[in-house]
Amino acid sequence: MRRLLEHISNRNKMVPKGLLPLKNELQTIFEKNLLSAGVMQPGYFNDFHSILQSYRNSGLISRYMITEEEYTDNGNFYKIPVIDVSINSDPSNIRIFLSPV
Repeated sequence: MRRLLEHISNRNKMVPKGLLPLKNELQTIFEKNLLSAGVMQPGYFNDFHSILQSYRNSGLISRYMITEEEYTDNGNFYKIPVIDVSINSDPSNIRIFLSPV
């Protein structure tokens, strides 16, 4: 699990400071609903949409997409949400990784 957490931490260091409040809000929702269903079933992903839509409506992001990435570490299987967001002034995506712990 240490490698997974290091990967998440390293990737999240690339998130612009202006989007850290968004990352923190999404992380809080993920922690509250850690055992809920994922992409294909109702669960915590539904809770992400209202937060992301709020940031989009305020103009801080222009679009978003929610996916999951799978990791196996020492025989343990993890699915973590990954949120790709775009900022109006930047055509590239910014990836926000949420931590399972």
